[in-house]
Amino acid sequence: MLQLFMNQIKKKEIKITDKRMTRFFLTRENAIKLLIKAATIGKGGEIFVMKSSAWRILDLAEVLIEESGERDVKVVEFGARPGERFHEVLISEHESQNTVVYDEDFLIVLPTINIPGLKQFYADCLPVKGNYSSKEFLMTKEEIKQMLVEGGFLK
Repeated sequence: MLQLFMNQIKKKEIKITDKRMTRFFLTRENAIKLLIKAATIGKGGEIFVMKSSAWRILDLAEVLIEESGERDVKVVEFGARPGERFHEVLISEHESQNTVVYDEDFLIVLPTINIPGLKQFYADCLPVKGNYSSKEFLMTKEEIKQMLVEGGFLK
């Protein structure tokens, strides 16, 4: 999405689905951290979910426009496609019944099937309450800019 928006800025028009849409953002470094954590801690069967911040698609577009220095860039909304969600859900209300907070960075969804010793391994972890949706963890424009700088997308 970042590269697409950056290319569209050069054409003076960013096309977004809907101004209300939100999406999670995961840097390459955090993706690697997630894989390493799952490989070293995982016992088998559980799903690791990294706690992530999210942004409104419109806020991302506006930050990229501001940082590009381009003038007169329009943001055009073309509407959601059938079945497209406004917000990403990493953990649903149903899944949260089997999800625990592992540490400050990770949530773990435990399988509903019985795997010997797995639930006991996570017995001291607190249960998650409710779903984990991108509409709940929105960054400010300044936080978006900072994350883009840290990720090497902006200078």
